[in-house]
Amino acid sequence: MPITEQHCRIGLAKLLKAEPAAFMHRNNARLVTSGNNEDHLEWMKEVDWVIEAVIEDPAIKQALYQKLDNICRPDTLIHRIRHIAVETANS
Repeated sequence: MPITEQHCRIGLAKLLKAEPAAFMHRNNARLVTSGNNEDHLEWMKEVDWVIEAVIEDPAIKQALYQKLDNICRPDTLIHRIRHIAVETANS
């Protein structure tokens, strides 16, 4: 199931309510822009930091990293998150 913009908004809203706090300062949430690698890949040209959170499938990860290598600046940090649980808009 692809991650939609609605999923991203819901996830960020949950982070704002998280205990312990996900952000040291609540206003820092405005610095986060969430998206997906299908609709928002072009954004990666301008970012300093990418947090990758895709399913643990080597083929999917390899394809994503190849796309990122082709589009990101050489100084872009790419952070990998393993075993993340993604809640859907229905949860």
